[in-house]
Amino acid sequence: MKYFLHICGAIGILLNSTMADVVVSCKPLYFIVAPLIKGVDTPKLLINHGQCGHHHHVRPSEMHLIKSAKLVVWNGATHEPFLSKIIDSANANIKVFDEIDGFSWLSPNEVIKKLPAVVVALKLVYPECDHAKIDANAETLIVELKKLHERTRLHLQPLKGKSILTTYPVLTYFANEYGLVVSGYMMGSPEESMTPQRLRNVYKVLEERRVIGVIKDHHVPISVVQNLVQKYKLPILTVDTEGVDIPASTHGYNILIERLAQSIVKWAQ
Repeated sequence: MKYFLHICGAIGILLNSTMADVVVSCKPLYFIVAPLIKGVDTPKLLINHGQCGHHHHVRPSEMHLIKSAKLVVWNGATHEPFLSKIIDSANANIKVFDEIDGFSWLSPNEVIKKLPAVVVALKLVYPECDHAKIDANAETLIVELKKLHERTRLHLQPLKGKSILTTYPVLTYFANEYGLVVSGYMMGSPEESMTPQRLRNVYKVLEERRVIGVIKDHHVPISVVQNLVQKYKLPILTVDTEGVDIPASTHGYNILIERLAQSIVKWAQ
């Protein structure tokens, strides 16, 4: 009997670990959704091991997690193509956070614009008695995001108008928000190879000496950048735009943006 109860308990723990009302696809979205349902529930994070959404392969446990959820918040087929077919067959309510390119999470103001739609989706999951708490959490988060934006703006103000080259467009929203100029990028996405036309454009930017350096996303091998810019003696900065080593928490978004801003300022000095 004790053995039977032990087995039942283990099965219960396993099922609980692969079930959730709200599932988010990646860390940045967790950082945004978790504060909204603080005190109500905790979202389940799908990709939690540093793998890029472009290259992720779904595990059976993740498949079950998605199909058992009431709400799945993801970044759309451009940024997370691995989820497309699963999402189509899921029974959950689906909320696409960013339907264009999946990189808008790096702008606090863009996040603020998208919050109302996320709040509406969350209220469909939880009973009416939780709605006031979700609304209050949203108001608190908006205040925090506005403060974060102002701190980041002041921190990056000395770099306003400076040009950078990036490996792909992940930093576009962040750069536009804080006055950096992305003069070019090497690839359209992490899985793309550098095309001859893009290579010519990059060389043109480098020859004209318009950039202060190259910012590389942590998913891109250093060799892709190093071999290209070595003769121009440009500094290379590797950044983590997804908070790989930041714990999944309600305060993760602040850490992500502040760490990104600090690393860019320190690198550019």
